[in-house]
Amino acid sequence: MSRTRRTINSKNNSVIALCLNREIIFRAAFLAAAIWIAAVGADAATLTVTKTADTNDAVCNGDCSLREAIGAAASGDTIAFSLLFSTAQTIALTDQLLFAKSLTIAGPGARLLTISGTGLHRAFRMDGAATVNIRNVKIANSFDAEAGGCIQIFTDITLNLTDVQLELCRSVSGAAIWSRGTLNMIRSTITTASLGAAIYLDGGTTNIANSTIKNNSIGSALPVAGIHVTNSGILKLNNATIADNDGEAVRVSSGTAYLRNTIVRAVNPSLADMSGTIVSLGNNLVGKNVGISTAFPAGNPNVNGDIVGSANSIVNPQLHTLANNGGQ
Repeated sequence: MSRTRRTINSKNNSVIALCLNREIIFRAAFLAAAIWIAAVGADAATLTVTKTADTNDAVCNGDCSLREAIGAAASGDTIAFSLLFSTAQTIALTDQLLFAKSLTIAGPGARLLTISGTGLHRAFRMDGAATVNIRNVKIANSFDAEAGGCIQIFTDITLNLTDVQLELCRSVSGAAIWSRGTLNMIRSTITTASLGAAIYLDGGTTNIANSTIKNNSIGSALPVAGIHVTNSGILKLNNATIADNDGEAVRVSSGTAYLRNTIVRAVNPSLADMSGTIVSLGNNLVGKNVGISTAFPAGNPNVNGDIVGSANSIVNPQLHTLANNGGQ
């Protein structure tokens, strides 16, 4: 009889434990759902730019400039553009735009929206602990005397550029972009930048994929027209083209660059295509391996699956001129 009671008590304890576990799981699920509902109820807002004039009255309503939208937005908001921008428009900036909070700039397309520094100012400065997304715009005709002709990125910023064109950017340090933070560049181009390397990495990590850096020129004593990596920076190139610039395509003074499925070629045959610590992850095309023959032995293909030329036998990737082929 006592053995039967113990068996029944054991079963009862198991049932009670199971019920308690189910109650805990139910309450946890209920709490998670409540948090999710609260989050949905507090969805980020979308502010709409309605004009090209660079005004700043600190209000974004039916009459809203890009500067006003950035100022009025809360962290996490998105800035979109009205039907005015269904035809090509230019926003001529009177000064740089400062990003110190997480925002998304959702442009109508690089053919439809140009954000211009008017040859006098940098376009964007990123400074603060934030993630900024910029897509489908052109940033052009911008200048800074010190660093970052079009865009300047500081330590705690993550900048995601998607389908962005940068043109006519000028600065002695990072003609188009100077970065100390995290830069992710996807399906974007940098062309006609001048005075310094198109991208100057003062540390941080930069990932460039499906993008082109081409036809940029130098104006300083340091002959780097593509990307210059310093201060232990990390550069990752995947399906990228760094070519036909009139200086070195990639120089790593301090840090490491990793290349996969990437074309690298300096248009000047007297300059190295690349220098510094550079790692092949395979399937690259390098015009000549002067100074980097250990990492990039000549071959067609070589042991890494790369096509690599030498000083006496330069490989020409036969690139066509950049053109508008119907994309955004």
